[in-house]
Amino acid sequence: MRRTYRAVTVLAVAAATLTAGATAWAAPTTGQAGKVRLYSARVFNTPEAMVAGPDGALWYVNTIGNSIGRITTSGHVRSAFHAPSIKGPSGIAAGPDGALWFTNYTGNSIGRITPSGQVTNYTGTGINGPQEITTGPDGALWFTNTDGNSIGRITTAGTVTSYTGTGISHPQGIAAGPDGALWFTNPGTNSIG
Repeated sequence: MRRTYRAVTVLAVAAATLTAGATAWAAPTTGQAGKVRLYSARVFNTPEAMVAGPDGALWYVNTIGNSIGRITTSGHVRSAFHAPSIKGPSGIAAGPDGALWFTNYTGNSIGRITPSGQVTNYTGTGINGPQEITTGPDGALWFTNTDGNSIGRITTAGTVTSYTGTGISHPQGIAAGPDGALWFTNPGTNSIG
């Protein structure tokens, strides 16, 4: 039950990419009444999730492009980071350790990328079709296992725990709530967990 975004094709262009460390400027397009500005760059290849990084830039996942990207608020695209372990990235979150953590939906893994582009990949039991990810109040990263019908937790040291329960069906979105709990969407049962 993988979600798709058709509107994002406005940003997707040719699949050519920059090498790590290369720089480019995304060309802005001003929308109606100057309220919307779209940026286009060759490194955009089905960008899905986005988060503010510890370096002041915005980091995003290129789902079809199997890469992690970085863009400043002025449209400066630093690069698209590629690694063999980046496979179908879906969600991304700023971690408490100063790195960006992301889910690899088709790779059944959790990835970690530093602002300098160093990628680490975590696999194993408890990671099955991870979709979205967020930092929890306990300092760990929490993620939804869409294909595993469970909620996962990974520490910054890489220890994975999986939580299952009645009614968890194809969870996708996840967020840390103001009550200290993790809240998630359950499209499979049309519910919130």
